[in-house]
Order: sequence, then structure tokens, then C-alpha cells
Amino acid sequence: MTNESTSEPKHSISRSNEIQSSRSMTCCICLENIALTRKQFGIQNNCDHFFCFECLSTWRRMSDKETGRRCPLCRTRSTFIAPSWRCFTDTDDKQSLIGAHKLRLKTRPCRTFLRYGSCRYGRRCYYSHRDLSDRHNQNLLFDSQYLTSENNHESSGRVTYHSHRYRPY
Repeated sequence: MTNESTSEPKHSISRSNEIQSSRSMTCCICLENIALTRKQFGIQNNCDHFFCFECLSTWRRMSDKETGRRCPLCRTRSTFIAPSWRCFTDTDDKQSLIGAHKLRLKTRPCRTFLRYGSCRYGRRCYYSHRDLSDRHNQNLLFDSQYLTSENNHESSGRVTYHSHRYRPY
């Protein structure tokens, strides 16, 4: 006979193990406990070592790009790092975190693409390369379903102007 009220679900046990292991994590670059200093972990896609996100970002900005894209400890090439408030020991959880972070980045416009109209990373870029002229045209149009018979000559929505030459205020 088992007492179900005292048994703990599997996911809460693994969660408590993750919390315990994150308390013992020390960044190998700055040698500080990542959880106690309330810094974010830097999760690498091809390596299981943990660092502060700040330290790992600084490491990746090295002048030697080939060395900077490798793990500081084992030198495994890692093409992507993601910030996280907890460390992951499970590879599937880590990959789902990285996938979610990549999806968040896809919603942000690429600064290089906005400035120059092209990006050297092309389809490999993590940021959005949407054509902003489509959004510009959509902002100038209004939806006709909001028009009523009393005010069919004006839109109920706000019309946004993006031209620097004409300001309607």
C-alpha cells in the first residue's frame, strides 16, 4: 500500500534537483556563484558547461572569432548561447529553451537589415528580415468592417503616418 499524499511528482523532484544544482554552479570565468549573484546562466547549444551570460557574451566578443565561438573550457564549437535564470541538466529541456529563445529573437527586426537592406547572415540570421514596407502600407489602410452607415466617410481606427515629409498634427 502506497501513500499517494506523501509521494512527490516526478517533475517536482527533477525541478528541486535543478534548483539544488544551480545553487552549486560557479562560473569558470569570473569564479562567482551564478545563482547567488542573481546573474543569468549562459546556455550553449553544443556544450554542457555553464557560465554567467555576461561572461560568456564577453568571451564571444574576442577578436579571434574561431576561439570566441568555442566553449572556454572544453573548446567545443557552440554556435548559439541563450540566457536563462536556471541551469539545465537535461538536454531536451536545454534545446527547448534555446528554441524558444530563437523564436523570441525572430520577432525582433534585424538592425543590419533595417539599416542596409541586406544582412550578411541571410537565412541563418536569428532576427527577422520582414519587409517593413508591407507593414507601412497596412498602417495607412483601415479596415472597412468598422465603418457604420452614420460615419461611412471616416474610419473609426487611427491612421498612422510614417512619412517624414507629412505630419498631420
